[in-house]
Amino acid sequence: EDLQYMSQLFSAHEKGCAQAARTLRNWVD
Repeated sequence: EDLQYMSQLFSAHEKGCAQAARTLRNWVD
């Protein structure tokens, strides 16, 4: 269960980073 929580947290982090990177690219362009 703990591992599942960690992987959930990690995937949420990945999504957040991807979104932030996209936003940053749009802002820079």
